[in-house]
Amino acid sequence: MKKYEIRKIKLSLFVMLWLWCLAPLAYNDHRVAGMDSIEQALKHPERLSDEQLMNAYKSLMWAYLPHDSVRSAGYAMQALALSYEHDWLNSRVDALRLLGLNAYGGGDYERALALYDWALQLNDTMSRKGGYEESTIDDNLSALYGSIANVYNMQDRLHLAIAYYQKALPLFEKYEWWESASILYYNVGELYSSMGNADEAEVNYRKAVDIGTLTGDTLMVVVPYKGLAAIYLDRDDRQRAKAAIDTLYAYYSHHRDDEVADYVTTLCRKARYELKWGGGVATAQPLADEALRLTDHEMMSDTRGEVYDLCCEVAILQHRWHDALHFAYQALATDPEETYGDVVTYSSLIKIYGALGQADSVAEYTDRMHHCLTRFANSHYQSGLSEMQVLYDTEKKEAAIESLQRERRWMMWGSMLGGVVLLLIALLFFLLWRSVHIGRKSALFKAKLDGEVEERIRIARDLHDGLGGMLSLLRMKIEQEADKGETLAHLDATSRELRHVAHHLMPEQLLRSGLTTALSDLALSMPNTEFYNTGDDDRPLAKDLEIVLYRCTYELVNNAVKHSEAGTITIELNHHGSNVMLVVSDDGHGFDPSRASHGRGLKNISERIARYNGRMNIDSSPEGTRVSITVKEN
Repeated sequence: MKKYEIRKIKLSLFVMLWLWCLAPLAYNDHRVAGMDSIEQALKHPERLSDEQLMNAYKSLMWAYLPHDSVRSAGYAMQALALSYEHDWLNSRVDALRLLGLNAYGGGDYERALALYDWALQLNDTMSRKGGYEESTIDDNLSALYGSIANVYNMQDRLHLAIAYYQKALPLFEKYEWWESASILYYNVGELYSSMGNADEAEVNYRKAVDIGTLTGDTLMVVVPYKGLAAIYLDRDDRQRAKAAIDTLYAYYSHHRDDEVADYVTTLCRKARYELKWGGGVATAQPLADEALRLTDHEMMSDTRGEVYDLCCEVAILQHRWHDALHFAYQALATDPEETYGDVVTYSSLIKIYGALGQADSVAEYTDRMHHCLTRFANSHYQSGLSEMQVLYDTEKKEAAIESLQRERRWMMWGSMLGGVVLLLIALLFFLLWRSVHIGRKSALFKAKLDGEVEERIRIARDLHDGLGGMLSLLRMKIEQEADKGETLAHLDATSRELRHVAHHLMPEQLLRSGLTTALSDLALSMPNTEFYNTGDDDRPLAKDLEIVLYRCTYELVNNAVKHSEAGTITIELNHHGSNVMLVVSDDGHGFDPSRASHGRGLKNISERIARYNGRMNIDSSPEGTRVSITVKEN
């Protein structure tokens, strides 16, 4: 993912999701126009009923939110105070959500999360107490889930953001809020794309297109094709890439005056297609020139960066080395901070300086590229560790809430049945057991966190050992002024190896928490997928075996999602003694195992489990598919 694409995700998500959170303004424009008259009425509160006062506070707090956050928060606090006088829970939820949005807009993300969490608890109380319409409770939930996801997204906690966006999606679809659902599927696709998960990104982009069709808004349908075009270009899927780019060009070429940035992006996508499969530089050059002509300093840096990188690539292919050098430095200048996306530009600079025979510059940008990849790996590790802590804290809090709810239910039934004493004793035993269970779980979690330090060292060692030899050879060849064509070939091989290492880092959750947790998280991140641990042996497996089983599971689940049209996918893990069985089943349309056995995916699985004397059995029919893998722990 290039630096300008990542920043574009952030900006587009922020705009769309901020508008989503301010949804009340979309259907209450009269609030803005009538603010003066409402505030005049509030000068004589004795003339208003408490219901009228609450409506006035809520109207003003939402109306002032985009313009005057201080006044907006002031009216929200008055609404909050009034809600306690009458126990108006829904009004309290509304006020808390607005205060959370105020904190979010001001960059105080932790306070925003605390306010949203408070509102969620109140909404749960509304559900348990009754007296509120289901649509009101669901409306609160969808808005709060989206708001929480927005915070996690701005904090770069992408797994958490996706989890909360996906909680909101069923509510949008339940009430046929198609526009919100389409936007959300697109946003989830963008997040998966930024994480390097092109398969899940494609699934969500496609859903955004399908649901966007239901809105009747052409733009809702077209926008996801930007992501799809990038995916298909990276996959070298010529037919689908052309279809996506043609869709983009047909729309944005007719809206180039009011959608300049997206038109420029479309030109870049189209030019890259021409470089790969079309007329080559001859047809890509005019597109790149037009994109460059439309680019100015008022345009977002991500769009300008994409244009400069494209022009650099065209110039390299034409052996216009000094022009290529100019565009590469312009691409770097779009953002003063070094990002992981700078690796792409560093790779171009290495090619340029290699062609110019400037060995010192090649060595400099090779080192920068290596440093950038190493820093990215460390940053990725730290981010994942932080998300793990948040998920653990959330689990503890939900467990405490569940324990409290169970206690209340026991006490209620105890009073009804008259067995107060017996129920209190039972409750005491339950709380003691719960306390021991949570204590053990906390100790286990701490041990897993301590073990993550070793993984950080391993990542650094792999980057050094795996790439050091190639980089050293590259320097020697350039310093000896070897054949430039051969040197450029080695440069390309080095770039491919760097991308290989960056995109095939070990799944962090697997290294942190083991196979069971990693498979559980995998099921959570995949649509309609469930995980069951049916074994009776809790001992951790050897790390290399866990890695093999995880990759086999990912391959099988991914095949089911992409090819079987399954409604439900089930993952089962059974560890008993030295025997381990992994089963992945689905209710899709099945396939012919004799023909599929020649496929690369199943062949890879067979090769991976062979060293453990593993066996794979496939049972497939039109009613579904069941693949079982049995291995013995060494």
